[in-house]
Amino acid sequence: MVLVRHQEDQKRGSSGSVRGEELQRLFTALDSIGSNTGRIVEVVGAPGTGKSRLVSDLTQEACQRNVKLLSGRCVDAEREIPFHPFVHALSGPSALDLIDRLPADSAQLLRGAFVDTPSWDGSTYKLTSPERVQFRKAVRTLLAHSAGPGMVLVLDDFHHADPDSVELLDYLVRFPVPRLLLVIAHRNRQASARLRSSFAHGVALGTVERVELGALSLSQSSQILGLPPYDERLRHLYRQSDGNPAYLLMLAHGDPEASSKSVDCDAELGTDMLLGELAALNTDEKTVVTAAAVIGDRFDLAALTAVAELDSDEVRRSVAHLLGRDILRPVGTRAQYTFRHPVVRRLVCAHTDPLWRLSAHRRALRVLLDRNAPVASQAAHVECLLDHLEPQDLPTLVRVADHAVRSDPSSSVRWLRAMLHTLPDDGRHRAERLQLSLKLACALMAAGRAAESRELYLRTLDQIPPCPPRVRASAVILCAQLENMLGHHVEAGRLLEDELAQLPSDTSTEAVELILARQFVMSMQRRLDSTTLMERCVRLSQQHEDRANEAGALAALALERLFNGDVGGAEAAATACASIVDMLPDAELGEHVDYLAMLGGAEVHLDRFAQAKRHFTRGVSIARASRAHHHVPVMLLGLSTVYHQIGPLESALHTAAEAGQLARVMGADHVLGLTLARQAACVSATEGHAHPEKAVALAEEALGLLSSDCFYRGIEAVLIFADAVLTAGDPHGCRALLLDAGHGPNLPRVPLMQRARCFEKLTAAAVAAGDTAAAATWARSAHSAALSTGVPSHGAFAMSAKAHVLSATGDHEAAMLGYRSAADLFSAAKMLVAHARTLILAAASASDCARYDEAATLLALARELARRCGARHEYENARRHQRRLDRLVKNAEAASEPGDVAALLTAREIEIARMAGKGERTKDIAEALSLSPRTVDVHLTNIYRKLGIKSRAALANRLFRATGPAGA
Repeated sequence: MVLVRHQEDQKRGSSGSVRGEELQRLFTALDSIGSNTGRIVEVVGAPGTGKSRLVSDLTQEACQRNVKLLSGRCVDAEREIPFHPFVHALSGPSALDLIDRLPADSAQLLRGAFVDTPSWDGSTYKLTSPERVQFRKAVRTLLAHSAGPGMVLVLDDFHHADPDSVELLDYLVRFPVPRLLLVIAHRNRQASARLRSSFAHGVALGTVERVELGALSLSQSSQILGLPPYDERLRHLYRQSDGNPAYLLMLAHGDPEASSKSVDCDAELGTDMLLGELAALNTDEKTVVTAAAVIGDRFDLAALTAVAELDSDEVRRSVAHLLGRDILRPVGTRAQYTFRHPVVRRLVCAHTDPLWRLSAHRRALRVLLDRNAPVASQAAHVECLLDHLEPQDLPTLVRVADHAVRSDPSSSVRWLRAMLHTLPDDGRHRAERLQLSLKLACALMAAGRAAESRELYLRTLDQIPPCPPRVRASAVILCAQLENMLGHHVEAGRLLEDELAQLPSDTSTEAVELILARQFVMSMQRRLDSTTLMERCVRLSQQHEDRANEAGALAALALERLFNGDVGGAEAAATACASIVDMLPDAELGEHVDYLAMLGGAEVHLDRFAQAKRHFTRGVSIARASRAHHHVPVMLLGLSTVYHQIGPLESALHTAAEAGQLARVMGADHVLGLTLARQAACVSATEGHAHPEKAVALAEEALGLLSSDCFYRGIEAVLIFADAVLTAGDPHGCRALLLDAGHGPNLPRVPLMQRARCFEKLTAAAVAAGDTAAAATWARSAHSAALSTGVPSHGAFAMSAKAHVLSATGDHEAAMLGYRSAADLFSAAKMLVAHARTLILAAASASDCARYDEAATLLALARELARRCGARHEYENARRHQRRLDRLVKNAEAASEPGDVAALLTAREIEIARMAGKGERTKDIAEALSLSPRTVDVHLTNIYRKLGIKSRAALANRLFRATGPAGA
């Protein structure tokens, strides 16, 4: 079917073909042609693999050796003519002379086939069963006489052979002709079951040698195209062709960089042969195969029927014939089909009438839409129609664009713009153009082009009539959300307030949604609507039986109460909101993803991290599914905040980075700044002292991107920056950042829910700077802030601040107890990173007061928590403290050598130690010294700690070594 040539003919086994190994097997068979056994070679392969070229190379070699050669080729049009390939091969003068030398009855049978063929059409030439047997024997005899000292008979495209020829071949397989090399080339998929069975039995008997042509190697493909094996163009073409030489050449023909004169020649030959194969189809088969090419890579009978506009029975018959011709192939176990190769489909498309193809694309698109097929399968049809849009196409294309917004928003943008270009800009189409503009703004937003979406929304708002209010209110809210995401908080609030003022009723559903949207925007500027207004929104939503808005109002109410210090009220509102949200289906929250953002934010402040994680995760999923892509970075940011508290920190960093990438694409510098701040916090927790400059650089970049009116989130970023600066060893810089952001030592600008944490950080900075007086003041402020909220983590920060001061003033035992209390509070809040960090501080204080066993236990727990949440900095910090503890223990043991007991213990402790060393019980010691048993136990505990021992037996041993038996 295709010519495949070497660049050089270096040896006999590779002459004119890259299939040197297969050709060598044919030449080996040719070498043994003089044997009395006879040989049959089956050359089998898929269309385009080079069967015809291979047998052509064999015939050329036979001619060069002066070996007698006969050949025949089967064609589909002669499939009904009995024995037609053998007739073609044996109709020469020499064969006819030999027929006359055969016995009369055999000669008569053969003459009917080989001499009188012009008068026979296959229907008049009938043989009885005995005659068939005699005919096969006669043909074998004729071949044996013709072979002489040796002969080659080549029959190509034998998959088109008639049943009589197949039966004759089966006889020759069972009884090979001496000195005859019979070569049969065919396509296995198109061969009849009888033919495949005959060859299979021949292989089993040893009378048939199978030469199967599979895919070419990359090296062979390189020889065909004349490109080096490392060339990326070659590799691309090779993958596309599946190693089929014909398809490789046809693909290269369309690539200017891979094409050449010889390649183009062979490619055109392959194209012509494939077109000839398609030309043999009848009218219905051509219609079905062109419909299949239009539909796509896969299709079923129903789709073919709709696109081809044929009767289902006609389609079914045509598909059966196309399968038999191996133009189509079944796909898996499902009733679906595909072309045998994409090149065939492409060729069919290229030779289809353009007008018919356009109408077929319209029909295919409707079929795929009705099936809710993936956007990728619809896109090709839309692209074909874009330059030929007609008004009747718009409803279908609008549906496709709506479908594409979720998975391929960029394509949706392009399609909607093409539709707007097609639709006349006049009064008659105003409503349709307005609808398309809103859809385009939504698609732009989903594609991450927030600024373009915002501009289009603003232009479109002037064209939206006040009634019905729902359409206009939804557009205003979306526009305000975009303004807010882009950092234009004031403009977003003003847009919502102006729309509220124009509403005919302040009790409508639209009024509630606008107020809630304004609440979300105003939370960024430390300006929240009153509790009374939020409670009113809750009541209105209940009256409207609008559960989604009721949940949104409760989330906004929880935030408002948190900002005002009403933690109990905030907890009640957040609980009520979560109970509603968790029962609502995703579809009802699709237009209200910001409600989940407000709820998750409130839950983070209330230490409800598990609930916040669930709601932020759901918010990400709903935002992506409902085309509200502008909410995705905010949701991911909230999720990163949760992971930063409860771990794993790797997820926190990954989620923040993903949010940052989306924000960068959208041009939302405000959101990007927040994501960088969160990444800085994660880097500080994972790398800490090893690379403090990384966290500082990220936090500094974050602050540079945040606008001055971003109040709440800006304070969070400053806190992260201050922590990174303190970790880097600059307590004065940390203090300056916090006091500047908080507007003074009382931090009036810092939200109440962040104040305890800020004061704790100021305390740590003062201690690091050696200012214990200032540290004590900040610790008291932290305590007051924590008391006003009652949130466990706030109490933990306040307790940590107090412990910082106690540790700095040398009261290590009290500091240890304070840190342990703080760690317990962090544990209750499931804040693993803070829990691990505080345990390390507790262990350090325990070490400083010589409570070494307790320090070791605390460090072991801290390491496990740090490992679990991925806090590498805290893990390494715990290991450093463990090494310090080991040194302290070693030094204590060295200082407690025999003879030093008296120097380590007080007089009372020496007295009790001597009595306990003699074996006296605690009760007896207490009575003898007029002490309570508990006091004796306390003294014994201190004795054990100072001497580094754990039992009375160890005590007796130490006293014995120190003073001898007399001392005891």
